[in-house]
Order: sequence, then structure tokens, then C-alpha cells
Amino acid sequence: MTDIGGSVIGGLASVSIIFLWLITFHKRFFVSLWKTSKVTGYGVYTNFGEALTSHFWFLFKGLFVQPDRAALEKEVSSKFVQLLGETRSEKTVITHSCRSIFYYVIKTLLDDAKERTGESRIKIALPSVHFGSFYRLLRGMEKSIECKIDFYEVDLKEEDWTLDDRDIDEAEFAKCDLVLCQHLFGVPFGQDKLFELGRKHNIPILEDCVQSGSLFSNYKGNPLSDMIMYSGGLDKTPQSFGGGFGYFRDTPNGNKLYKKCSDFHNKLPLDTWKGRFVGCFNQLIHVMIARNTFGFNSLIGLLAYVWVSDRGDYIKWYAISLKIRKAKAITPFQHAESGFLRKPTTYQLQSMLYAFTKDYEAIARTELSNRDYLLKNIPSEYHLKLFPWWTPKVLKLHKDNLGISEFSWVFAPKGEQRMDLCQFLNDHFFICMINTTWEYHEFTKKPVGKDINNNLVYLPNIGELKKPEILRLSKTLTKYAKSLEIGVEKVKKA
Repeated sequence: MTDIGGSVIGGLASVSIIFLWLITFHKRFFVSLWKTSKVTGYGVYTNFGEALTSHFWFLFKGLFVQPDRAALEKEVSSKFVQLLGETRSEKTVITHSCRSIFYYVIKTLLDDAKERTGESRIKIALPSVHFGSFYRLLRGMEKSIECKIDFYEVDLKEEDWTLDDRDIDEAEFAKCDLVLCQHLFGVPFGQDKLFELGRKHNIPILEDCVQSGSLFSNYKGNPLSDMIMYSGGLDKTPQSFGGGFGYFRDTPNGNKLYKKCSDFHNKLPLDTWKGRFVGCFNQLIHVMIARNTFGFNSLIGLLAYVWVSDRGDYIKWYAISLKIRKAKAITPFQHAESGFLRKPTTYQLQSMLYAFTKDYEAIARTELSNRDYLLKNIPSEYHLKLFPWWTPKVLKLHKDNLGISEFSWVFAPKGEQRMDLCQFLNDHFFICMINTTWEYHEFTKKPVGKDINNNLVYLPNIGELKKPEILRLSKTLTKYAKSLEIGVEKVKKA
């Protein structure tokens, strides 16, 4: 009995020592795991259960019943045109992803340039803030098909991030082969000058509406564009676990590009059941992260502490978020050309139709309400320091457009302060991440666009935050803005 009693006491003592060691040396880990809001920067408009009963259900059902693919594609095309408020469904291309449409257009223009000049080289006019996926795709094309793609960039104004029309040299602009009009931050971006000059000089205009507030917003593309495209990716609306929707207007450039792009598309192989399944599975992992399904982010927090954090310190959520975002093994997007240069399967077409039937207005209104609440609880003198693009005009445009922004950002001061902001938010128990949505040309001479890309930080998605969390985030950002003022004052005194 004495031996047994001694063993029990020894065991309890050992457990107590281990427990005391855990809560002392690793106290910050437990505090961070408990107090951090498990809301990420992802804008994902589905959940685990819905994904299983829709996108995965179409895959399972497809093993036994195969609908008519041509009829299904026609139905998707007609519904897309109806949502656009257009009438000619024969001018659409429904693809595996939005980057597929972008690739078709660029490849067509490169082939035309080769035929015309003997060199596969084109120049694209666009704002100095580029959509990262498309920019990286262009760089990949240069390596895979031996071409050269140049940029004519138009910078943004530093004070409010609107397009700086004064930066346009019309003679140089006229030498471009494509005008790429991209929207920023979930609202239609004011770039009328690009549309007007493109039409004036007969340059094809491709309008990327992915960040204009979604296909379900009130904005349906500029009438001067020759082509418009939307995405059905994981973090887009319509949320169809992938898909690209392209509409070509009845203009000389639109008709010419439609013919060549649709011919290119029709010659591609059909995606496979396995390819669609792997794509859906990878996206489901990111849905679980966005929704913290089954407490999934607590497991990620543990992994972050073991692999990327300093022992005894808070979990570095922002570091693990970036690693996951860039992990090619579980990427929700197809980056390899062989992955997205395929025609969508019947399972994917069914997912697109399903996504078209969803009502996204409630999501848009929640985002509007939460944005107002966030700003209401931050002193007005800090608004444009933290959110330079949220001018009164843009905030009104959010309301009028009734769109969805997909992501929420905050702007760190110039210099090497982006990681300081990430650490500050991390220490105040919010999950953030450095910008990966936007990119800039590595040889750019446009300082404002470069600063924007280098200093943006993802906040937790404001559409997913609860009011108490938004209030806490507002106080945290206010505290950060005040700390910057104190820092500047100390420098002045020194």
C-alpha cells in the first residue's frame, strides 16, 4: 500500500510539475489560443455542410448519372447573361477559372503580334496596382511560351488612391495592345480615362470585374469595355468552387477576340472527375479555415506555435496564415497552366448553376453595417491614415453598389512597418496577414502603387466578425494609430 500510495503521490507531483511548467513557460500560447478571434482574412461565402451537400454531391452523383453537358453549359451561359442584364448569350465563354479567360485573351494577342511583327510581344496598359494572380500568370507565360509582356502603368494618387490621370502619356498609351481595367477593394474603380483612351485608339479593353463588388452587385461592367470577366472562385461571388465567366460585347474587338478565344477554349481537353475532386477538396480545407469548422484553427494555432513561433511567446498567426496561403500542395487555385487550361466538367457546371441561385444581398448588407460600425468606433482623424481609399465618395459607392469586398485591409505606414502592424494585431489577438491579392511590376517606377502593395495588411474579414469583435478591433486599430503619433513625436523631440 505504501508503494502504491507513493507512486500515486509521485505521479500527481509529476503531472503538477508538467502542468505548472506549461502554464508558466507556455502561458502566452494558451492565452493566444484562447483569446484570439478565429476569424481570418478569407472572404468565403459557403460553409462545410453546404459544400458537401452541393459541390461534393454533384461529384458523387456524377459517378452514376451524367447530365447533357452541352445543355448544361448553355443554361449556365444564359443565366450569366441574365444576371448581367445582357441579351446575347452566344457571346459568352464559361471556363474552368477566370484566369483561363485571361490566358485566352493574352495568348490571342501574342499570336496576333507574332503574325504582325514576327515577335510574340505585347504591351498592356493598366493601373499600377495589379491583380496578383493575373500578374503571376503573365510572368509564367513568359517562361512557358517564350514571349515578352511589357506594362504601361498608370499610378494612383497618394492622398486617396484614385487613378492619377495626370500620369498618362497618351502617345505612349496609344502604343499598347491591351487595356486591362481592374477594380480594387470591392467597388468599381474610377478609371474612365483608360476606357475612353482605349476606345479612342481602338485598343481592346478587357475589364476584370472580380473586385468590383461581385456579379450580384449593381455594377455590371463599363459599356466601353470589349470584354468583361468574373470569377466563381472560392472567395468570390458566385461562390461555385471555381469557374470563369466571360462576356464579349458586340464590338469589332469584342467579336474578334470572342471568335479566337472560344476556338481556343473549345480545343481544350475536358477536366476530369479526379481533377475536380482534388480542386474541391483543397478548397474545402480553406473553407474550414475561414469558418473555423470543428475548431480547425485551434489545430492550426498549435502547428503555428510548434513550427513558426518563438517558444514562450504568442502564436504567430500571421506567419502561419501566409504559409497556408502560399502552400501549393493545398492551394485553392490552379496556378499551373495544365490545371486551368481545361473545359469545366458537368460537376463544375452544376456548381455554377447552384451558385447563381444563392442570395448574396444579406452578406452585402452585413458587410456594410459592420464597416460602418468599425469606422464609427475609430476617431475620424485616423480613418484615412488607416484606410486611405475609404474616402466619403468610396464609402457611398459601397452603399450604392451593394457589393461584397471579399477582403478587409488596413494600411501600414511606409517603410518596414508592415510586419510591426502584423505583430501588433497578433499581440492583440487578431489574425492578420500581409497582402497577397495585389502585386506590382518588379521594375515599376510608380511609387504609389508600389507603396500600396508593400504596406497593405489583411484584417479579419469584417463580414464575419461579430459586433463585440469589431468594437475590440476598432479600439486596437485606434491604439495602433495613436502609438504611431507618439512615435513621430518622439522622433521630432530627438
